[in-house]
Amino acid sequence: MGKKSAEKSVKTSDEEIDLGKLFSLIGNAFSKLFDFIAKLLKDAFHFLILSLIFLKGHLLKLLIAVVLGAFSGFYGDYTSSSKYTYDMIIQPNYRAIDQIYESMEYYNVLIKQRDTIILSEKFDIPYKTAKNLVEFQLISYDTEKDKLLAYDDFIRNTDTVTHENFSYSIFKGDKASKFDSDKYTFRIVSLDNKLKSFEKTIISDVEKNASLQNKIRIAQNILKLDSLAARKAIRDANSLRGFYKEVVLLNAEKSKSATGTHIDFSKESNTNNDIQLFEIVKGLNEKLIETEKEKERSENIVNVITSFNPSGKQVGTLYETKMFRWGVFSGGLVLFFILIKLLNKYLKKYELNNT
Repeated sequence: MGKKSAEKSVKTSDEEIDLGKLFSLIGNAFSKLFDFIAKLLKDAFHFLILSLIFLKGHLLKLLIAVVLGAFSGFYGDYTSSSKYTYDMIIQPNYRAIDQIYESMEYYNVLIKQRDTIILSEKFDIPYKTAKNLVEFQLISYDTEKDKLLAYDDFIRNTDTVTHENFSYSIFKGDKASKFDSDKYTFRIVSLDNKLKSFEKTIISDVEKNASLQNKIRIAQNILKLDSLAARKAIRDANSLRGFYKEVVLLNAEKSKSATGTHIDFSKESNTNNDIQLFEIVKGLNEKLIETEKEKERSENIVNVITSFNPSGKQVGTLYETKMFRWGVFSGGLVLFFILIKLLNKYLKKYELNNT
């Protein structure tokens, strides 16, 4: 018994020693962590104090430099002409985006060549207004929601093998083509803050295209035929439903007048036919609604969603103004020379102490 008791005592003592070492290691780890945090806070506070001392000695110089730079930039902004943008959101049909893009390029060529006479005549604007035109732009208007809907349409209209190899990221691509969007922003950049709408001229230039006129004529005729066919099919299906109802009523009257036990299976058959016809009519109605929506959406070569505003939106933000940029530059330049001067002073002091 004594031997077992001694072994148990030794085992307990070893466990206590192991636990003691473990707690000691944990305590040392926490102690080092707290020391590191304290040193970090101390260094941060020291850096903050040095920064405040530096600002105290050079704040006036920096402020004067920033103010002088900002004032010079303000004068530059005031004397230079501001640019204004005018946006029209459009939805092209029948691949009209190609023609729109070509028209826009033609307008830009006239601007680059400073052919203000043709621009003035084309858009029915004064010569000075034509001279102040800067650029025409065509910008894709697709949002992330539009891209998701386009991908959903792609999934619905392709087989499983095809869309398994095209994830959404691949479908969307890094850079969308200028011809891939459903909607676009047609932008005019001008030096005038008021501008007459160019909507009619721009749309008219596109609608003059004979190929597009032929496409819209064919598409509208097909949609009209689809609409007429759907309406006729609905009328025929409803007439057939009426016939089945009459048959059911006749069978019901015969059943009442007939004597004896009689099971009429034709009544159940007619009822099932009526249900099937009801589903067919429902599907035809949905198809007719979609056809009418498509007719309305595609009755124009270009659908104008929002027209040009009469007042332009000034290009650029505060950060893009000369006042902001020159102020930051002059302040940064003075700060650079101050730091160079302090570094030179420190190097001279270090050289004296170590040579």
